[in-house]
Amino acid sequence: MTQHIFFDLTDGLTTLRDEVGVEVLDLDAALQQAKLAVAELLSSGELGDNANWRMIVRDGDRTVLTTLCVE
Repeated sequence: MTQHIFFDLTDGLTTLRDEVGVEVLDLDAALQQAKLAVAELLSSGELGDNANWRMIVRDGDRTVLTTLCVE
């Protein structure tokens, strides 16, 4: 059964909330999606020079499942 997952970004001051999310099979698939998204953001330079960004992975109830450092 799939679950709906959201990927929010925060630097402690600004939070970019994922209002769409994605459907994944499990937490491992969600982590793979999160890591791909972080890699894309870093390679595109969209996050600028701020080294304090974190990606917060939430489930459909917006409960935090895990947090990844963006580096």
